[in-house]
Amino acid sequence: MALEEALDFHSGESARTDFVVMDAARAIALRRRLEYFDRLVAKLEKTPDGFISNRLLSSLSLLAQTGGGPLKDRFAQILRPHFAATRCDIDELLWCAWAADLRSLLPDVQRIATSSPVDIGGSGGSVSGGRPPPVTSRYHLARKLASIWPEEDPLTRAKLLLAFGFQECQVLVGAREVEGWRQMEMSLCALSATMTSLQITQLLQFTAFCETELIAADAEKLLPEQRSARQATRSAFRRMVDALLQNSGGVRHPGGQPPNRGPARNQGLMVLSDSMSRVLIL
Repeated sequence: MALEEALDFHSGESARTDFVVMDAARAIALRRRLEYFDRLVAKLEKTPDGFISNRLLSSLSLLAQTGGGPLKDRFAQILRPHFAATRCDIDELLWCAWAADLRSLLPDVQRIATSSPVDIGGSGGSVSGGRPPPVTSRYHLARKLASIWPEEDPLTRAKLLLAFGFQECQVLVGAREVEGWRQMEMSLCALSATMTSLQITQLLQFTAFCETELIAADAEKLLPEQRSARQATRSAFRRMVDALLQNSGGVRHPGGQPPNRGPARNQGLMVLSDSMSRVLIL
């Protein structure tokens, strides 16, 4: 069956047709078929089910990430009303905003962000039919994005990204959606162009810090799939940061190990900004 024919299925007729539509939209996005953006938007507008809408928005976020420019602007306008009232799962909407790097939505994200890690975060969940309920809860994922997006210092922003990646590794690495991790790669690569070799070396040291603080510290409490996702994230970050170091003219450290991993590691180089502290604490 051609993908364009699958999109003509009517959502809501049956679970089977719903999954046909969602899988077709995903396949189109993975093929980078930007010309289908409008058709997916039209399908989204006719979909009363929050779960299906989440899946369509995820595919649109991948197309917006691929197309950039005007498509990102259009997708921001599509996503913005959902942060006021929606049938969709809020965390999944936030992941769409992250994947497409929609920093223009920062005020909307800040409005629904928790103020600290100890706040009670809202529970998501999609609904079907009826008027979209207003968004009244606060969300920890929104707080993390609101800490990362406005940060102007390149090294601090890169550290925020690494801490975020380790904490949210099951979504970024363990999920089938590729756009979240792809955004992480693009963000770090863009930052590396503005960083010195010393700063990238410091970033490599911070990777080791995250491994200790966010992986080894609570390894016994993790489920096997959580442990696997964090190990995969560690390997991916090590490869990525080490490649950035080499491209910047720095020297690769044997085995990816940074120097000075003794007590000094937690001194000057490990001093975190307030925004970093808010992200690091689960």
